[in-house]
Amino acid sequence: MNWSDLGLFFSQKPSCYMNYRKRKRPPLWYVPILLTTAPRLIRAKNKGKYETAMRLGKKILGSPLVKKRAFGSYHTDHHDVFVCTYAKSGTYWTMQIVTQLANRGEGNFAHIHDWVPWPDFPVDDVVLLKEPTWQHTPTGKRAIKTHLEAEFVPYSDEASYLVIMRDPKDVILSSFYFSDSIIPGLSSIGIEAWLDAFINNKSPYGSWPEHIAGYWKWRDRANVEIFTFNQMKRNLAETIGKMDALIGTELSRTELEKVLARSEFSAMKAEEEKFLPPTPPGIDRSSLVLLRQGQSGEGKSVLSPEQCERVDRSMKDQLEALGSDFPYDSFFG
Repeated sequence: MNWSDLGLFFSQKPSCYMNYRKRKRPPLWYVPILLTTAPRLIRAKNKGKYETAMRLGKKILGSPLVKKRAFGSYHTDHHDVFVCTYAKSGTYWTMQIVTQLANRGEGNFAHIHDWVPWPDFPVDDVVLLKEPTWQHTPTGKRAIKTHLEAEFVPYSDEASYLVIMRDPKDVILSSFYFSDSIIPGLSSIGIEAWLDAFINNKSPYGSWPEHIAGYWKWRDRANVEIFTFNQMKRNLAETIGKMDALIGTELSRTELEKVLARSEFSAMKAEEEKFLPPTPPGIDRSSLVLLRQGQSGEGKSVLSPEQCERVDRSMKDQLEALGSDFPYDSFFG
């Protein structure tokens, strides 16, 4: 595999709205991971060995080196609004809200990652963390996306942190369909095998309990707000108002209404190409399913009662083993 192949695997349609110079290659510390793991993942996918592809995907997304090096020595300040989520928990939704708040409801872009850095996935066409994208917003704010556990995210009293938590049963279902659109055919392993991978920490996206437990410790910090996906669905206007207050953008009622209109599921779905993630080579980007239904509670309606009970029991047991007092039943039981 050459650099061109890797570029296809870890790139998306170029966008120059911000006119930032995009890197032509991954950072040097990321190269060994790509050279040793990415080719094997592609071969496994092409041979239909989807469980092997999942395992190799976890090596890329969950590499300890990536987690430790993602933010490096970056110093956070009042410009930064961290969007901290486990995958498929409302990440792009929250990124859109923050980007629109930062731009007073007038945020226009060719792709969301022209504005929002993603340090834990240093690939082409994602704006670099060091680029001061906040200088291009009237409020001097910008979102930073991360799926990393709290211990790997730099904390500062000056920055703001929005933590979004979603029912793991919904996460399982959403990530299953999303991953199948990235690697067509993956759904052939079946939802039960995907559920097994999730609860046994073999999912490419890492451990849900570890993610929740780490950020739950931050809950009493004044610059941290925890939201649930269900809470956002139930009252998006109220959620946007709380986010506005936390990050200090102080928008007018008219501006908040603009943010709300641009952050509705239907509005984002109509411009889904602006939110699509990097894709493997040979995948038709029009087939990707990032914004599938945006529902809350779908997991309970699709998974069997036995599967739901198994997920709940496992998540509670793992949280307890981590020493976390996260009230699982109050949130997702």
